Amino acid sequence: MGDTNARVGNIRLADIVGTNGEATLNSNDRKLIDFCTFNNLKTINTFFKDKEIHKFTWEARGHKSIIDYFIANMKTSKVIQDIRVYRSNEIDSDHYLCIKVNFPPRWLNKSNKKATRATKRPH
Repeated sequence: MGDTNARVGNIRLADIVGTNGEATLNSNDRKLIDFCTFNNLKTINTFFKDKEIHKFTWEARGHKSIIDYFIANMKTSKVIQDIRVYRSNEIDSDHYLCIKVNFPPRWLNKSNKKATRATKRPH
């Protein structure tokens, strides 16, 4: 995750930018897109269709935008089922947190089984 202040738009760009972002671009968009391209990364929150209240990461003075992104490598991005913005009044910021990530239950169960096996070793 990062506070990039980039606005990458909603025009699909390979596997880097999805169609569910906002329409606006800014001067930092190219920097973030180039960084993701070079490092084989994906802006995850532009790929999931959510309500606007769960999309925008910044809001102030009547304006809102997506300027914070959840960025993951291509392998990890395949198991993420959804990501949403968590809106809360408990933090003193005009940014919202990108924290609700849904992984498939099967993927989560594999890690739980490995942890259980590791703690049940015979003595």
